[in-house]
Amino acid sequence: MEEPNEQEGKRPLIPKFLLGFIMGFLIVAFLASILWPGLSPARELVKRAICGANLNGIGRGVVLYASENDDLFPPDFATLVQADYVSPLMLTCPSSGTERATTTRPADVESHCDYIYVPGTSRASGDLILAFELPANHGQEFVNVLYADFHVKGTGDMTVFAGELQRLNDYIAEERRVKR
Repeated sequence: MEEPNEQEGKRPLIPKFLLGFIMGFLIVAFLASILWPGLSPARELVKRAICGANLNGIGRGVVLYASENDDLFPPDFATLVQADYVSPLMLTCPSSGTERATTTRPADVESHCDYIYVPGTSRASGDLILAFELPANHGQEFVNVLYADFHVKGTGDMTVFAGELQRLNDYIAEERRVKR
């Protein structure tokens, strides 16, 4: 007489479909780990675009503020946030890691801001900088700039950016000299 096979009639501990699923998942995870570093430049480009969109929104807030305040630009970002022209969320760059402001108090807004606002410019000085992001946001390799005519431009050439900042400083110094 034949001895019964103990394996017959027993179900395997791991069903074949589950084993296939696990193997497929491991293969996809392995491939993703290989490709993931290659996606980081694309992710940085998206973050730069978000910064540009934030500055565009800030520019729109400045336009709204000026239209209701005799064409005067706001003195700072906190004024825009308190007047509800700009959300505090728009003042942080996704590349910087800065914690977002949770209130609209001026001190909270200023301490959670990744952009520099330049009071003293006006619509008449359209090619001058109105606001810009901190160059450290993108590793000193790229900066988005909002101009006084409300267009936003990004540049990776820090010498061009430094030249534009120098022109702005010269303009502000001349304005102060004329007012004296």
